[in-house]
Amino acid sequence: MTSQSNSPADDAYIAPSVSVIVTNYNYGHYIDACLDSLRMQTSSADEIIVVNDGSTDGSTDILSQISDALVIDQPNGGQAAAFTAGFAASTGDIIIFVDADDKLHPSAVQPIRRLWTDDISALSYGLSMIDGQGQPVGQYAMDVPDGDLLARLL
Repeated sequence: MTSQSNSPADDAYIAPSVSVIVTNYNYGHYIDACLDSLRMQTSSADEIIVVNDGSTDGSTDILSQISDALVIDQPNGGQAAAFTAGFAASTGDIIIFVDADDKLHPSAVQPIRRLWTDDISALSYGLSMIDGQGQPVGQYAMDVPDGDLLARLL
């Protein structure tokens, strides 16, 4: 991954690339809705990586039909192993981690890409938790105030 040395205020600003890593373990009935939410972003991710972590529910068959994402099939190693495999395969300047049973809000990628600078280590984004039919069952939103949170985190 490369680091951006400029910021959105610079005339020479180049928007950072974004990789979205989706972890999947037996979420075959969720994966289409999740991937559709990534495809419908107002600012598209540069790459989508789906890590199928040893699913036994037919996810492999569903993911074999996906042509617009890199699919990594691996033996079940748990979510951390799936995130690690996706991260190792990614090329983006910014990495967004999503579980296969989540849907990103349509404008999630755009502000992350626009607001990113070298002195930021993490940004939060909105997503919806979904049921097996792809319907929202609730929002996942962090209650995080604006501004520099370094002292609070420490």
